[in-house]
Amino acid sequence: AEQQARLGIDESGNKKVAQVAPRIGVVSSAGAHAIVPMMCGAVGPAYTRGHIEPNAGTKNMGTFTIGVYTAEQQARLGVDESGNKKVAQVVPRIVVVSSAGVRAIVPMMRGAVGPAY
Repeated sequence: AEQQARLGIDESGNKKVAQVAPRIGVVSSAGAHAIVPMMCGAVGPAYTRGHIEPNAGTKNMGTFTIGVYTAEQQARLGVDESGNKKVAQVVPRIVVVSSAGVRAIVPMMRGAVGPAY
């Protein structure tokens, strides 16, 4: 242990790398300079950054309450109750031609099983 501390190595002889928190220089509105730890880069909800309006509803989760988008907001903004953009569901379609030559565009069926000849 003494030798590891003196040489800066672990029990396998590998050099220990010092964990240094990244720092960034910040200037306040008053012009004061400070060196502060750099944050992890996480971002909060989109409404805190001005990308969408804040949620107006709440949902009881039993032991805590969360903010959710109301049904009216969901319809108007195209989001789910958490504020995630809804993805349009595209129904695949195929062109069917009957023996009489009539063409029709119909939804494609998934998982359909044909005849067992």
